[in-house]
Amino acid sequence: MFSTGVIQLKVPTQPFLIMSHKQNLYLLSTSVRVVEDQLVIILKETEQFSLDLLQKILNLYYSVMASANPNLNTCILPTRDINSIFDSLPEMDVLISQENLHPNWHNFLKNINEKRKELLLKPVQFYKCNLTENFISIPSQLVSQWEVETNGQESEQVDSNIPTFDSVCLGGTFDRLHSGHRALLTIAALITRRRLLVGVTSGKFLLGNKLHANMIQSYQSRVHSVVQFLNLVKPSLKIDVIRLTDPFGEAKTDPDLEAIVVSHETLKGSQKLNEMRITGNLKPLEIVVIDYVKGLAYVGCEDFKLSSSSLRHKEWLSKNTTTNTTTTTNTTSNTNTNTNTNTNTNKN
Repeated sequence: MFSTGVIQLKVPTQPFLIMSHKQNLYLLSTSVRVVEDQLVIILKETEQFSLDLLQKILNLYYSVMASANPNLNTCILPTRDINSIFDSLPEMDVLISQENLHPNWHNFLKNINEKRKELLLKPVQFYKCNLTENFISIPSQLVSQWEVETNGQESEQVDSNIPTFDSVCLGGTFDRLHSGHRALLTIAALITRRRLLVGVTSGKFLLGNKLHANMIQSYQSRVHSVVQFLNLVKPSLKIDVIRLTDPFGEAKTDPDLEAIVVSHETLKGSQKLNEMRITGNLKPLEIVVIDYVKGLAYVGCEDFKLSSSSLRHKEWLSKNTTTNTTTTTNTTSNTNTNTNTNTNTNKN
């Protein structure tokens, strides 16, 4: 097994047909089997797609990977050059691909590894995919929803420029940074030309009523995960992180902001924010809405949506199951001890 791998995928020319992604799923199947910590997926030839289609593709791949291995740290990058990734991730140790997709991989890795040797980094190996393997299955919920969402949209989604803004904002708790967070942050980075303002929630007012609030990671840990991921997606960004102790933070008074990225769950909050900005004689923000990433956080989870709450509940269930098992074992052991003691007493 390898610790950290990179794989480069070409988005199909007919991305609306879900089975056109079959070859990519073969490649990802191999990745899941040979990489145990982090997998970086670079998407090629996405420039002609609209923001909406690119978001759907990100969500599809993140959802499939979350279903295949929820513990694998997956990062999908639509814009990074594969050569620069090996410089950004010193822990990278394997390039996964079909040989025909990288016919000159010997020379490619030779050049990469010469640079890494100068930086005292370990060399990267090449792992050839086997297309005879069973590929990752696509959950039926994803197939049906994909068909509904993409039906009849082909002409509207291709050859459409992605809108960009000089200064963009978004906010969230970002606890246990998962695929849904990564999709949200990726879209935010792609539409930002210069500065991205990220509000990270803190304090009992915003966190106190969340499920298993006592298990939420520290503010510093959550900020570190967000910044580290954004630097991987778009290193050129100026990232400003602020502590959010109320739902709106600096976004209600910052005159430089032009857009905000939200989920459907926080759409009403962004509309309220724009009302506050208009009252304060500031321009309202362009609202970019991102759909959630589908997937089960754990077996038996009723909500087919990745969320920090479900991940915390998964950990809580695991800890309590272990505790209950230990308690039961100890109780059984004590009962056996008492039974043996009584038997010996009767014999005496």
